[in-house]
Amino acid sequence: MMVGEEVGEDLEQVEEMQKKFDDFQKDLKANEARLQELNSIADRLTAMGRTEAAEKIRDKSLWENLQAVTATRAESLGSAHEVQDSIGMLMRLRIGLMRRMKL
Repeated sequence: MMVGEEVGEDLEQVEEMQKKFDDFQKDLKANEARLQELNSIADRLTAMGRTEAAEKIRDKSLWENLQAVTATRAESLGSAHEVQDSIGMLMRLRIGLMRRMKL
């Protein structure tokens, strides 16, 4: 989990954050194709004997770490949405019960 991670204080905030996160994930997907292109370039560099340069390009640890953090964030936002949705349902139920008690 990310340090200082925010998941919103209510359902509206969670949904807004989810939309922004979805946009971020689309950008990541677009960059994944670029990463594959870089790997192709690294293959050509290796074939030319430029293994040191190729290894620098192939360092996937940062990309893999970003993908892992992104997956964790997706889970957190999904859980936050469920929690906020449940809180909303409980509040509506409480209001309904309070109205019935007044009758």
